[in-house]
Formats: sequence, C-alpha cells, structure tokens
Amino acid sequence: TVLGITGTGETSCPECPTCPTCLNTSDATATAADISSGKTAYVNGQKITGTGMKGKTYEFNHVKATVSSAQTFSKGSWKKFVTSKTSGSTEFSIALPFTPTKLESCHVELTGDYATSNQNRWDADFRMSRRSDGSNWFLQSIPNDFYMSSTDSTNNYIDTQASCSISGNKLIFRLSVIIEGTNDGFPTLETRAGEFYLSGVIAYD
Repeated sequence: TVLGITGTGETSCPECPTCPTCLNTSDATATAADISSGKTAYVNGQKITGTGMKGKTYEFNHVKATVSSAQTFSKGSWKKFVTSKTSGSTEFSIALPFTPTKLESCHVELTGDYATSNQNRWDADFRMSRRSDGSNWFLQSIPNDFYMSSTDSTNNYIDTQASCSISGNKLIFRLSVIIEGTNDGFPTLETRAGEFYLSGVIAYD
C-alpha cells in the first residue's frame, strides 16, 4: 500500500527475477536427460531443454526376418552376401505391432538358423573370409553397430557395416558390404544360414 493505494504487483523472485510469480524450484532434481527430448522445464530457477527419450521401448526375441535380397540362402552351405568385387546391402526386416514416428535407439542382433549341438566356431552363422591367405573369422551373430574392415596380402579388402532403421511399422536391419581388390581372391562375408532372425530392444517416439 502506497499513499492509500493497494498495489497488485508480485513479490520479486531472487532465484528467477524475470518470473511473474515467485515459485521456489530449488529443490528440483531433474536433469536434461530426465526430461523428454525437446520439452522444457524449470529446475532450480533455470530453464532446461530435455534430451532424454520418452521411455517407449519394445523388446523382441528371435523373430523371423524377411530378407530383401535377390539371393537365395540355403542352410548348411556357405553363401556370399556380395558375389563379386562390388558393393551391396541386404535388408532383414520384421513387422512391429505399432508405427513409431522416430527411432531413438536400437540394440539389435542378426542371427541365422545354422547350428548344431557342438556350437563351436565351425557352426557359426557368419564368417569373414580373407580368401587369398585362408584366414577366417567366425561370428554367431551380428549386432546393429557392427563394423569391420579387413585387408589381405594382395590388397583385396572388405568393409562391412550393420545398422538399423524404421520404415512405417517395419524395423530394418541393413547389412552393407563393399569389396574391392586386385585379384579373384577377394575377402568376403558369408553365411551358412537359410533363415534369419532379429532379437533386441528399441527405444522409439
């Protein structure tokens, strides 16, 4: 009250001078990672833009994948993903029971159906092969962040990379292979699987 006139102003807020009202947020504990990406909130008088995921996750195990490739894979016989010194990709997809707008993160593995009771390296689903010197690396599964680059003694080389994405309600695991070299003993990625499966968990919006 000043000179008989009662004011309607708000008390200034020491922790947030520009705030229209004084709201104490000093006991808040959220961080940017705790707040959904793109959303804002006030914590301890400071405006924070979230970087976290919204918490929607979907987990799946050993779901048979559709293969988008002209090749026919046969169980028990080694089959190259790229049959000449060039590049190519094979996509393995599964249908999701929903249609995400955005894929936040992906932790997925690709496996094949070739296995015996021994489960030793000769029963691996995949192998990286350096043909000119006879070296091989065997893998039971390939994760979506897989990357390998190898070279042999005659300067043949292979780059292999795996990643995942979404298209509508489909989750796509893409396996890309690039092969270059100087002779026919080029290195390659091969499989003895006839069918393929995806397992893992995704976070989505």
